[in-house]
Amino acid sequence: MKTIANFFRIALCSFLVLSCDPGEIPIEPVDRGDAIITQLELGPSYDKQLYFDLGTNSLIAENDKNHWDVAFIQENGKYRIVANDSRGGKIAYAQNNAFEDAISLSDLNWNYDYPSGHLDSTAAGNYLDSAGFYIMDLGLNTDGSNIGRRKFKVDTIDATHYSVRIGTLNGAIDTTITVEHDVNTNLTCISLRNFSQEAIEPMKEDWDLQFTQYMHLFITDSSFTPYLVTGVLLNRYEVTAASLDSVLFEDISRENALSVQYYDNIDRIGYDWKYYDFDEGFVILPNRNYLIKDQEDRYFKLRFLNFYNSLGEKGAPEFEFQEL
Repeated sequence: MKTIANFFRIALCSFLVLSCDPGEIPIEPVDRGDAIITQLELGPSYDKQLYFDLGTNSLIAENDKNHWDVAFIQENGKYRIVANDSRGGKIAYAQNNAFEDAISLSDLNWNYDYPSGHLDSTAAGNYLDSAGFYIMDLGLNTDGSNIGRRKFKVDTIDATHYSVRIGTLNGAIDTTITVEHDVNTNLTCISLRNFSQEAIEPMKEDWDLQFTQYMHLFITDSSFTPYLVTGVLLNRYEVTAASLDSVLFEDISRENALSVQYYDNIDRIGYDWKYYDFDEGFVILPNRNYLIKDQEDRYFKLRFLNFYNSLGEKGAPEFEFQEL
């Protein structure tokens, strides 16, 4: 059970792209009857990743998106690697090379995690079946410069630990770290740049929504175009959501909430509750409503009101929600 006391069209994102604080940060609500208005600050460069719990109107944790690169996940017998794509990160697989060999970037086929978060649609696939190793492009800094690349592989794994080999592409650095599997979070995160395990996500039972940049894939018949967008991702642990645009927010009832189909793709809320206007900036779609079912089978309705703070700075989503 949760601890009771504990993101328009394309988001005109360039390919740009606080240390982790696991403590709960209470948010002062604006009381409109039973509805609550809350505003969170990602920062104008979208540097933060924020974890929010609807039931307690609380910011549970926040971290700088630059503090981790990849994460390991174990779910229903599946072993997967999740890329931190909040900076445009992508992964390639080197099958016919020894880890010690230098790698030519022109020979690599880059892939992205699909934004649904489904584990059958990750760039790396099942790393237990991988005889080779992975290369990660770590993405872009906010000034558009490339952060760099690292190669890595999972050497061994047991019920509690991973042994992860990490190196630079030219072979100048080649080291192995031991990573402890955290059963209380969805993701076990590591920094390939710092060769270290990082405490990023809060406990998976303590939050509902993550406010963050992430990579969306705009798919056509023959190709896809990746864009960094800014939005909201669901907690992949037992949190689901639905859209309901046909009813005014004020009129959405518990009966509505019980009659719609919910989805577990983590980008169900996503980024397109806003669009970018060259004259006005980011504009909120006024009739875009969402229903969310949390881990305790509590139902909430939610809509967005703004993307700017009182100083006119972007990256400050303001939203209204109410339990049904």
